[in-house]
Amino acid sequence: GGGRIDAGILQRTHRFWASDCLDAVTRLSVQRGFLQFMPPEVMGSHVGAAPAHATGRAQAIEFRAGVAATGHFGLELDPRALEPNDRLALERWIAFYKHHRTVLHGGDVWRGDAGAGAVWQAHGSAQDLLVLIYRTDPTAERHPPNMKLPMLERNRAYRARYAVPPRLALFSGQSAFHQALAKDGAKIDGAWLAEAGLPVPPMHAESVVVLRLTAA
Repeated sequence: GGGRIDAGILQRTHRFWASDCLDAVTRLSVQRGFLQFMPPEVMGSHVGAAPAHATGRAQAIEFRAGVAATGHFGLELDPRALEPNDRLALERWIAFYKHHRTVLHGGDVWRGDAGAGAVWQAHGSAQDLLVLIYRTDPTAERHPPNMKLPMLERNRAYRARYAVPPRLALFSGQSAFHQALAKDGAKIDGAWLAEAGLPVPPMHAESVVVLRLTAA
């Protein structure tokens, strides 16, 4: 880990540890930098306890798990100490990671800025894409900017839906489009997603949503 991460040592190891800090906000920027040079399957990324030992900050279990899910997912907490709702949320994220591990580790990786205190990260391909949207800071914007996904094919249609059920308490003022994402999904043209962009759902600070877009 640390300064010993490079292409030479990559031939002799199966996993790197990007940082000893498990604060999810800090880890998000560290990991996004790591993934500019190294593949996600060698990035150690764990769900830490709250508050984080390095910063004293605490985030919801969904945000911590959502940040950890893009690498070599692990736990650095005692699941027995979690509240029942948090334990169920963690179980859902573990199931999500196991189900989508091939896409998360083996697909292409894109990163972008969604504006208004949010960033996004996408894993997969133009046919099957997981998009993780992280809001780190609060925003005063009632309607966040749309998020353009130029890697998608413009002559295709896509079915978009939530890959992990979001905690509804984090959302307010959801549009009919965002409500559809939680049900059967919404069908969108690839040209629209690439040029106009995906509407970003209303999100509180330190929250995450995961969308799966599949070619229709």
